[in-house]
Amino acid sequence: MYEIIKVLDITPLLFIISLTILSNFIGDTLSYKAQMMFKNNLLLKHIIILLLIYSTISILYEKISPIERLKKTIIIWIMYLFLIKNTFRIVYVIVIIMFIQFILEDYIKYTKNNNKDVNINKLNNINSFLKYLIIILLIIGHILYINKQMVLFGSKFNYYDLYLSNTKYLET
Repeated sequence: MYEIIKVLDITPLLFIISLTILSNFIGDTLSYKAQMMFKNNLLLKHIIILLLIYSTISILYEKISPIERLKKTIIIWIMYLFLIKNTFRIVYVIVIIMFIQFILEDYIKYTKNNNKDVNINKLNNINSFLKYLIIILLIIGHILYINKQMVLFGSKFNYYDLYLSNTKYLET
């Protein structure tokens, strides 16, 4: 099983990938044929997301092996699935916490690099707490979302449609 500490180290990447996905609004710059291909094929979209995550990890983590990069990629992708298949209220809270945690990590790096007289241990503890909180909220919100969809769709519910359908399971 993948160590929880390794998962915690990659939570800022979930924030980056979320921002990257939001850049979808510039997709109009592609040719019409390419736009239609991406619009109608959710599996292709997930493949692009996986490639994007892997290439981002490759840039940020140059010293780790490709196998470790692939493990991180899959974990971030799963975390992303948990984020997009979650209740809106919890997503809202998670995004705010991720933003705060992202800024906190940036501040910690800044203070280390500039030898500032700040209690780094306290900041690291807060940072660790926020990472755990993000993961806990992702899991709880995802479970709540699945339960909500099971109740809503009853016997028509299935996991394939939950993760690979554009329209069937919408936030209600």
